[in-house]
Amino acid sequence: MSSIELEWGPIAFIALPGWEPAPPSHLPTMYTSIRGFRRPDHPQASLEFLRWGRRPLPPREQFHFARFLQAAPCQLSRDDLWELVAIVYDMANPEYFDLSSARTEHWNGRAVLLLEGRWKTADVEVFDLFFAGDNPEGFERISFRAPAETFARIRADVQKAFRSIEWRRRRCGSTRWRWLRRLCRGWCGTGPRPPG
Repeated sequence: MSSIELEWGPIAFIALPGWEPAPPSHLPTMYTSIRGFRRPDHPQASLEFLRWGRRPLPPREQFHFARFLQAAPCQLSRDDLWELVAIVYDMANPEYFDLSSARTEHWNGRAVLLLEGRWKTADVEVFDLFFAGDNPEGFERISFRAPAETFARIRADVQKAFRSIEWRRRRCGSTRWRWLRRLCRGWCGTGPRPPG
């Protein structure tokens, strides 16, 4: 089985054994860049790396995304997802998405938002990782999607690949992280309140 090693934004390395480059399943207009992968042994499964950036995230969603990532790892409610609707879109809506898990975690030393569930209209299972990217007004996302039977078969392999992520080192004094700390001060009560 072939293996791909990939660099992507803040990801210095990720191993993708069994995956091959493929056109993305869709090109959402809000993403500036997408890399797609398929598994020859499970052609209905897709793995996509997406970068937000056509327009800045609304300040309110920037604030809440930073707040959740800076807080201790926790479970997120459906109400929390509505605060991130510009990021998760219809995954926040129970009419379209059957949510099984929404949580923040430290993934190999970096805070990420994990969403798992099933698209009701397409009967497709989803495991998505959202994390801060190089652009402070956007985010990065890795999305694994497959029909339920395929999803159950290769979910552990995909999680293992995700666990192989090695993040790029951040520069401590970078403008991005100073900006993020300033933004989150409002959440702690020591600075301005969230926008909107």
